[in-house]
Amino acid sequence: MIFGIPDNAAGGLSSLAVPRATWPEKPLDLLLIRTVVDSFYQSVRSDDLLGPIFNDHIADWPGHLTTMYRFWSTIVNFTGQYSGNPLATHARLPHLAELHFVRWLELWSATVEKFVPEGDRSRFLHPALRVAQRMIAVCLPSAG
Repeated sequence: MIFGIPDNAAGGLSSLAVPRATWPEKPLDLLLIRTVVDSFYQSVRSDDLLGPIFNDHIADWPGHLTTMYRFWSTIVNFTGQYSGNPLATHARLPHLAELHFVRWLELWSATVEKFVPEGDRSRFLHPALRVAQRMIAVCLPSAG
């Protein structure tokens, strides 16, 4: 179960409605964003399902983490620090399936729950679900 939806729910992740982000009342601390990103990618790198994919395709982990700090700062604080095309990057990866995105969300959710105050979690969780849905639609056209 992820985001309160049973694993066998009809339509999978693509069918979930996600609230749109609203302008934050106050920005989240950049140290919190870095902590979430660092901890999440530590989990990803050692994960049996995701680790091999990420470790095979990311040669420069410090550079990737810096990019992810900018990405999530843009997502949760609307900073505009990130510019890139993650859809194009991920669309080139072979052998992706919805289960990879589900696992990514499971690890992300667990990390957010561990470090982010409850009232701010949706700022990380809702966009993550939208990202996964968009990735599924682009990378797995038959699933989206």
